Amino acid sequence: MNADPVKDALDGMSAKQLERMRELIDRRLASCVIDGTDGAVPVRCTAKMNANSLTFTLLLCPACIEKHRLPESRSEA
Repeated sequence: MNADPVKDALDGMSAKQLERMRELIDRRLASCVIDGTDGAVPVRCTAKMNANSLTFTLLLCPACIEKHRLPESRSEA
C-alpha cells in the first residue's frame, strides 16, 4: 500500500488551516515581474502621464521593492 504523506497531512487539517495553507502557497508561487523571484507581493503603483494618472498592481519581491523605490517614497515608510 502506498502512503501519501501530503494527503495524510491535508486530511488532518481543519478548513481554517487549509485556507491559511492556500494563502501561503499562493504567496510562495507568486513571481516578481522584475527578477522572477518567488514570494512576490502585490504592490499598487500609480503612473502620472500628462494630466491623467493610471493605477495598477505589480507583483514584486521585497528586494525589488526596496531597490526601485524612489527616495521620496522611502520617507513615507
